[in-house]
Amino acid sequence: MHHALPKGAVLLLDRDEVVANEVGAEEVHGRVLEESLQGGPAVGDYAVADKTHRSSTRSGLRVKLPTDLDGQALDPNLTRYSVELKTKILTRGGASYTYFDQARAVRE
Repeated sequence: MHHALPKGAVLLLDRDEVVANEVGAEEVHGRVLEESLQGGPAVGDYAVADKTHRSSTRSGLRVKLPTDLDGQALDPNLTRYSVELKTKILTRGGASYTYFDQARAVRE
């Protein structure tokens, strides 16, 4: 089955969640992929929201020009940077799960 709901480490983490749920274990992190189980909820029962987190901007970045083989020439326009983290929040009923999507450095 293929659908667009986010999932992380499906073969390792979420498989264990399903097994732990079946045997009644309580000290487990993650979520059961109920939508993949026979008789489970429909994919349409879930809402997915994107969220972007951005760190504070830091200054003092020194970016060397890749065209300078000696590594001495700097780009004077790139001196500030921050980090941007994108997540997806999966919600069904009263439960929400946050999945890491991507991270990148933002140079200014």
